[in-house]
Amino acid sequence: MRKFLIVMLVLALATGAALSLVACNNDVDLPGLKWANEEVLSYEIYDGDTLVGGLVVKTERLGSGNQTLNMTGESHNVSASTVKGTRVTMAATYIDGKTSMASESILDGFTTLASAKKIVSNGTEFTSKGRYDGKRYHYSINGGEENKIKIKQGFVDNELLYTVLRSYTLENNYSGSYTVFDMQAGEKTELSIATSNDSVTYNGTTHLVAGAPVNGVTIFSNGVEQTMATAIKCVELSVQRANAPVGTPIYVTYSVEGDNGLKVWGEGSTGKYSTHFPVKIVENNITYRLASISCK
Repeated sequence: MRKFLIVMLVLALATGAALSLVACNNDVDLPGLKWANEEVLSYEIYDGDTLVGGLVVKTERLGSGNQTLNMTGESHNVSASTVKGTRVTMAATYIDGKTSMASESILDGFTTLASAKKIVSNGTEFTSKGRYDGKRYHYSINGGEENKIKIKQGFVDNELLYTVLRSYTLENNYSGSYTVFDMQAGEKTELSIATSNDSVTYNGTTHLVAGAPVNGVTIFSNGVEQTMATAIKCVELSVQRANAPVGTPIYVTYSVEGDNGLKVWGEGSTGKYSTHFPVKIVENNITYRLASISCK
Protein backbone atom coordinates (compact mmCIF):
# COMPACT_ATOMS: atom_id res chain seq x y z
CA MET A 1 0.00 0.00 0.00
CA ARG A 2 1.20 3.51 -0.79
CA LYS A 3 2.64 5.35 2.20
CA PHE A 4 0.26 8.26 2.81
CA LEU A 5 1.47 9.74 6.07
CA ILE A 6 3.57 12.39 4.34
CA VAL A 7 1.91 15.59 5.41
CA MET A 8 1.60 15.53 9.21
CA LEU A 9 4.46 16.52 8.81
CA VAL A 10 7.24 15.02 6.77
CA LEU A 11 6.85 17.76 4.16
CA ALA A 12 8.74 15.57 1.67
CA LEU A 13 11.77 17.40 3.06
CA ALA A 14 12.77 15.59 6.21
CA THR A 15 11.68 12.88 8.60
CA GLY A 16 11.40 14.16 12.14
CA ALA A 17 12.49 17.76 11.78
CA ALA A 18 12.60 20.93 13.84
CA LEU A 19 11.44 24.34 12.65
CA SER A 20 12.49 27.82 13.69
CA LEU A 21 10.42 30.92 13.03
CA VAL A 22 12.59 33.48 11.27
CA ALA A 23 10.02 36.12 10.40
CA CYS A 24 6.31 36.71 10.08
CA ASN A 25 4.30 39.28 8.21
CA ASN A 26 3.84 41.53 11.25
CA ASP A 27 6.10 41.62 14.30
CA VAL A 28 3.25 42.82 16.53
CA ASP A 29 0.98 39.97 15.41
CA LEU A 30 1.78 37.92 18.49
CA PRO A 31 0.29 34.41 18.56
CA GLY A 32 -2.49 33.38 20.91
CA LEU A 33 -3.80 29.88 21.69
CA LYS A 34 -6.60 28.93 19.30
CA TRP A 35 -7.73 25.66 20.87
CA ALA A 36 -10.03 24.63 23.72
CA ASN A 37 -8.95 22.73 26.85
CA GLU A 38 -9.23 19.54 24.78
CA GLU A 39 -9.76 19.26 21.03
CA VAL A 40 -9.94 16.20 18.78
CA LEU A 41 -9.80 16.58 14.99
CA SER A 42 -10.59 13.55 12.82
CA TYR A 43 -9.47 13.47 9.19
CA GLU A 44 -10.08 11.21 6.22
CA ILE A 45 -7.00 10.61 4.04
CA TYR A 46 -7.35 10.25 0.26
CA ASP A 47 -4.95 9.13 -2.44
CA GLY A 48 -6.56 10.90 -5.37
CA ASP A 49 -10.25 10.09 -4.94
CA THR A 50 -9.65 6.87 -2.98
CA LEU A 51 -10.06 6.79 0.80
CA VAL A 52 -6.89 5.14 2.16
CA GLY A 53 -6.92 5.91 5.89
CA GLY A 54 -7.57 8.31 8.72
CA LEU A 55 -5.77 10.66 11.07
CA VAL A 56 -6.77 11.76 14.58
CA VAL A 57 -5.10 14.81 16.14
CA LYS A 58 -5.70 15.49 19.84
CA THR A 59 -4.69 18.81 21.41
CA GLU A 60 -4.76 19.39 25.19
CA ARG A 61 -3.86 22.45 27.25
CA LEU A 62 -1.30 21.77 30.00
CA GLY A 63 -0.39 23.63 33.14
CA SER A 64 3.04 24.84 34.17
CA GLY A 65 5.55 22.50 35.82
CA ASN A 66 6.76 19.01 34.99
CA GLN A 67 4.85 17.19 32.24
CA THR A 68 5.48 13.65 31.04
CA LEU A 69 5.93 12.81 27.36
CA ASN A 70 3.97 9.57 27.44
CA MET A 71 5.70 7.93 24.46
CA THR A 72 9.07 8.10 26.22
CA GLY A 73 8.10 8.36 29.91
CA GLU A 74 10.46 11.33 30.24
CA SER A 75 9.54 14.42 32.27
CA HIS A 76 9.95 17.96 30.88
CA ASN A 77 9.33 21.30 32.56
CA VAL A 78 6.74 23.71 31.12
CA SER A 79 7.86 27.17 32.18
CA ALA A 80 5.72 29.55 30.08
CA SER A 81 3.77 31.62 32.60
CA THR A 82 0.98 32.96 30.37
CA VAL A 83 -0.03 30.46 27.68
CA LYS A 84 1.61 27.55 29.56
CA GLY A 85 1.75 24.23 27.71
CA THR A 86 0.05 22.09 25.10
CA ARG A 87 0.19 18.37 24.33
CA VAL A 88 -0.48 17.26 20.73
CA THR A 89 -0.86 13.57 19.87
CA MET A 90 -1.41 12.18 16.37
CA ALA A 91 -2.35 8.73 15.14
CA ALA A 92 -2.62 7.79 11.47
CA THR A 93 -4.10 4.47 10.37
CA TYR A 94 -4.54 2.69 7.07
CA ILE A 95 -8.03 1.78 5.86
CA ASP A 96 -7.60 -1.69 7.42
CA GLY A 97 -7.07 -0.09 10.84
CA LYS A 98 -3.33 -0.76 11.13
CA THR A 99 -1.36 2.10 12.67
CA SER A 100 1.09 3.78 10.30
CA MET A 101 2.21 6.74 12.41
CA ALA A 102 1.99 7.83 16.03
CA SER A 103 3.51 10.97 17.51
CA GLU A 104 3.38 13.08 20.65
CA SER A 105 4.70 16.58 21.29
CA ILE A 106 4.67 19.04 24.17
CA LEU A 107 4.71 22.79 23.59
CA ASP A 108 6.11 25.19 26.18
CA GLY A 109 4.21 28.30 25.15
CA PHE A 110 4.82 28.21 21.38
CA THR A 111 8.14 26.38 21.51
CA THR A 112 8.53 22.62 21.25
CA LEU A 113 9.75 21.22 24.55
CA ALA A 114 9.87 17.56 23.56
CA SER A 115 8.52 15.19 20.93
CA ALA A 116 8.57 11.57 19.81
CA LYS A 117 7.40 9.74 16.69
CA LYS A 118 6.95 6.16 15.47
CA ILE A 119 6.36 5.26 11.82
CA VAL A 120 5.57 1.77 10.50
CA SER A 121 5.76 1.26 6.74
CA ASN A 122 6.13 -1.94 4.71
CA GLY A 123 7.23 -3.85 7.79
CA THR A 124 9.91 -1.31 8.70
CA GLU A 125 9.76 0.73 11.92
CA PHE A 126 11.27 4.19 12.34
CA THR A 127 11.42 6.04 15.67
CA SER A 128 12.71 9.45 16.61
CA LYS A 129 12.65 11.73 19.61
CA GLY A 130 13.84 15.24 20.40
CA ARG A 131 13.99 17.78 23.21
CA TYR A 132 14.94 21.44 23.53
CA ASP A 133 17.06 22.79 26.40
CA GLY A 134 16.68 26.49 25.54
CA LYS A 135 19.80 26.63 23.38
CA ARG A 136 20.19 23.27 21.67
CA TYR A 137 17.92 20.71 20.08
CA HIS A 138 18.82 17.17 21.20
CA TYR A 139 17.61 14.31 19.00
CA SER A 140 18.07 10.62 18.34
CA ILE A 141 16.90 8.16 15.68
CA ASN A 142 15.88 4.53 16.22
CA GLY A 143 17.19 4.55 19.79
CA GLY A 144 20.69 5.53 18.72
CA GLU A 145 23.14 8.05 20.10
CA GLU A 146 21.77 11.47 21.02
CA ASN A 147 22.94 14.31 18.78
CA LYS A 148 22.51 18.04 19.32
CA ILE A 149 22.46 21.22 17.28
CA LYS A 150 22.25 24.91 18.18
CA ILE A 151 18.89 26.34 17.19
CA LYS A 152 17.20 29.68 17.72
CA GLN A 153 14.67 30.06 20.50
CA GLY A 154 11.12 29.86 19.26
CA PHE A 155 11.48 26.80 17.00
CA VAL A 156 8.64 24.32 16.75
CA ASP A 157 8.94 20.64 15.97
CA ASN A 158 8.05 19.56 12.46
CA GLU A 159 4.91 17.85 13.78
CA LEU A 160 3.59 21.10 15.22
CA LEU A 161 3.94 23.54 12.34
CA TYR A 162 0.24 23.48 11.43
CA THR A 163 -0.73 23.83 15.09
CA VAL A 164 1.46 26.89 15.71
CA LEU A 165 0.36 28.54 12.45
CA ARG A 166 -3.21 28.46 13.77
CA SER A 167 -2.19 30.93 16.45
CA TYR A 168 -1.51 33.82 14.05
CA THR A 169 -4.00 36.14 12.32
CA LEU A 170 -4.21 34.10 9.15
CA GLU A 171 -6.99 36.27 7.73
CA ASN A 172 -4.53 39.11 7.02
CA ASN A 173 -2.40 37.65 4.19
CA TYR A 174 -0.01 35.74 6.43
CA SER A 175 3.59 35.12 5.39
CA GLY A 176 6.47 33.54 7.28
CA SER A 177 9.88 31.94 6.91
CA TYR A 178 10.91 28.79 8.79
CA THR A 179 14.12 26.79 9.01
CA VAL A 180 13.83 22.99 8.81
CA PHE A 181 16.44 20.68 10.28
CA ASP A 182 16.59 17.17 8.81
CA MET A 183 17.65 14.70 11.53
CA GLN A 184 18.78 12.04 9.08
CA ALA A 185 20.80 14.31 6.78
CA GLY A 186 21.97 16.77 9.45
CA GLU A 187 21.03 19.67 7.16
CA LYS A 188 18.91 22.81 7.42
CA THR A 189 16.44 24.00 4.80
CA GLU A 190 14.39 27.19 4.75
CA LEU A 191 10.63 27.04 4.20
CA SER A 192 8.42 29.85 2.95
CA ILE A 193 4.78 30.02 4.00
CA ALA A 194 2.33 32.50 2.52
CA THR A 195 -1.36 33.03 1.79
CA SER A 196 -2.12 31.55 -1.63
CA ASN A 197 -5.89 32.20 -1.57
CA ASP A 198 -7.55 34.51 0.95
CA SER A 199 -11.12 33.34 0.26
CA VAL A 200 -11.93 29.65 -0.18
CA THR A 201 -14.80 27.45 1.01
CA TYR A 202 -14.64 24.03 2.65
CA ASN A 203 -17.67 21.72 2.53
CA GLY A 204 -16.42 18.83 4.66
CA THR A 205 -16.67 15.10 4.00
CA THR A 206 -19.63 12.87 3.21
CA HIS A 207 -21.69 11.62 6.18
CA LEU A 208 -24.80 9.45 6.26
CA VAL A 209 -27.68 11.25 7.99
CA ALA A 210 -30.91 9.23 8.19
CA GLY A 211 -29.51 7.05 5.42
CA ALA A 212 -28.83 9.95 3.09
CA PRO A 213 -25.38 11.35 2.18
CA VAL A 214 -24.72 14.83 3.59
CA ASN A 215 -21.54 16.88 3.18
CA GLY A 216 -20.16 18.72 6.17
CA VAL A 217 -17.99 18.69 9.30
CA THR A 218 -19.63 17.12 12.36
CA ILE A 219 -19.25 19.36 15.43
CA PHE A 220 -19.24 17.92 18.96
CA SER A 221 -19.08 20.00 22.14
CA ASN A 222 -18.54 18.19 25.45
CA GLY A 223 -19.34 14.88 23.77
CA VAL A 224 -22.69 15.99 22.32
CA GLU A 225 -23.22 16.46 18.60
CA GLN A 226 -24.19 20.07 17.99
CA THR A 227 -24.40 20.62 14.24
CA MET A 228 -23.07 19.80 10.78
CA ALA A 229 -21.04 22.69 9.39
CA THR A 230 -20.64 23.27 5.65
CA ALA A 231 -19.66 26.10 3.29
CA ILE A 232 -16.99 27.09 5.83
CA LYS A 233 -15.08 30.26 4.98
CA CYS A 234 -11.33 29.65 4.88
CA VAL A 235 -7.92 30.90 3.79
CA GLU A 236 -5.34 28.76 2.01
CA LEU A 237 -1.61 28.81 2.74
CA SER A 238 1.22 27.37 0.66
CA VAL A 239 4.28 25.69 2.23
CA GLN A 240 7.40 25.18 0.12
CA ARG A 241 11.18 25.38 0.06
CA ALA A 242 12.49 28.93 -0.07
CA ASN A 243 15.44 27.92 -2.28
CA ALA A 244 15.98 25.54 -5.19
CA PRO A 245 14.95 22.82 -5.62
CA VAL A 246 11.59 24.32 -4.64
CA GLY A 247 9.29 21.48 -5.67
CA THR A 248 5.50 21.41 -5.48
CA PRO A 249 4.01 23.36 -2.54
CA ILE A 250 1.88 21.80 0.16
CA TYR A 251 -1.44 23.62 0.49
CA VAL A 252 -3.09 24.00 3.90
CA THR A 253 -6.61 25.39 4.23
CA TYR A 254 -7.63 26.99 7.56
CA SER A 255 -11.09 28.06 8.68
CA VAL A 256 -11.36 31.73 9.60
CA GLU A 257 -12.51 32.93 13.01
CA GLY A 258 -15.07 35.51 11.83
CA ASP A 259 -18.35 35.37 9.91
CA ASN A 260 -19.07 32.04 8.18
CA GLY A 261 -15.92 30.55 9.69
CA LEU A 262 -15.75 28.14 12.64
CA LYS A 263 -15.55 28.68 16.38
CA VAL A 264 -16.27 25.68 18.63
CA TRP A 265 -16.63 26.26 22.36
CA GLY A 266 -15.36 23.89 25.00
CA GLU A 267 -17.11 22.54 28.07
CA GLY A 268 -19.39 24.78 30.13
CA SER A 269 -18.30 28.35 30.79
CA THR A 270 -14.52 27.84 30.62
CA GLY A 271 -14.23 30.64 28.07
CA LYS A 272 -12.02 28.39 25.92
CA TYR A 273 -12.81 27.72 22.28
CA SER A 274 -11.13 26.37 19.15
CA THR A 275 -10.79 28.12 15.80
CA HIS A 276 -8.46 28.36 12.78
CA PHE A 277 -8.94 24.64 12.11
CA PRO A 278 -6.72 23.10 9.41
CA VAL A 279 -9.62 21.67 7.41
CA LYS A 280 -7.75 20.46 4.31
CA ILE A 281 -4.12 19.60 3.57
CA VAL A 282 -2.95 18.72 0.06
CA GLU A 283 0.44 17.27 -0.84
CA ASN A 284 0.60 16.17 -4.46
CA ASN A 285 -2.15 13.53 -4.78
CA ILE A 286 -2.55 12.96 -1.00
CA THR A 287 -5.33 14.96 0.69
CA TYR A 288 -6.34 15.18 4.36
CA ARG A 289 -9.97 16.30 4.80
CA LEU A 290 -11.42 17.24 8.19
CA ALA A 291 -14.49 15.12 9.01
CA SER A 292 -15.28 16.02 12.65
CA ILE A 293 -14.35 18.31 15.53
CA SER A 294 -14.82 17.57 19.23
CA CYS A 295 -14.05 20.16 21.92
CA LYS A 296 -14.16 20.12 25.72
